[in-house]
Amino acid sequence: MYEPQEGIHVGRPPCSQCGAAYRLHRDGACPAAWRPTTPAEAERELAAAEASGDAARVFVARGDLQRIRGRQPA
Repeated sequence: MYEPQEGIHVGRPPCSQCGAAYRLHRDGACPAAWRPTTPAEAERELAAAEASGDAARVFVARGDLQRIRGRQPA
């Protein structure tokens, strides 16, 4: 379950249990750790993120794709 970290944070603090942002917790439950490991998985996640319209999710998905392909962000 989401429990905020103590301290001063901009917006809602990350979870003290899993470190994830509040918005990633569905129904208050901590999200399962998942990062794509292949370019195909990362491309699918990026496509789903772009379809969702969530700018933060797109940012993370692009970073994962760049990490897997070995590129540094511009």
